[in-house]
Amino acid sequence: MQVIKRKPYGKAVDWWSLGTLIYEMIQGLPPYYHTNRQQMYKNILRMPLPKPKDKMSEKAFLLCAGLLERDPKKRLGYKGDVEEIKAHAWFSDINWEKMLKKELVPPFKPPVKGSSDISQIDPVFLNEHAALPPTAEDASVISKSMFEGFTFNG
Repeated sequence: MQVIKRKPYGKAVDWWSLGTLIYEMIQGLPPYYHTNRQQMYKNILRMPLPKPKDKMSEKAFLLCAGLLERDPKKRLGYKGDVEEIKAHAWFSDINWEKMLKKELVPPFKPPVKGSSDISQIDPVFLNEHAALPPTAEDASVISKSMFEGFTFNG
């Protein structure tokens, strides 16, 4: 939100990103998605958060709505940071101590045969061409002197 408006931002922008991630993982698409990028930006700035009818529980929707609050000072996590988010009803069945100690058994474990097994990845992602998008015309130019001493050669 603040990034689109080109306004200064802090940690609250990360809570917004978490809200979009959770929403997309449940629904399959980001909350304000549109095939036209400009329309999607307008949706992000003005459209009410779309309330899914079937896949998303009320607790999950309320969490996403809190994280996707447009005013960063009213956004879930702004005042109480991560503890405020962990205390949300959607996370009520999570034992955070056990999770941090890696003592929880995941509800689903994909059947992979090793660290290089890609059988569970949708082929559409495996066939995608890896390319960098073109730099926007109005992007700021970064001085090469800022990266003196770095060895990466792109």
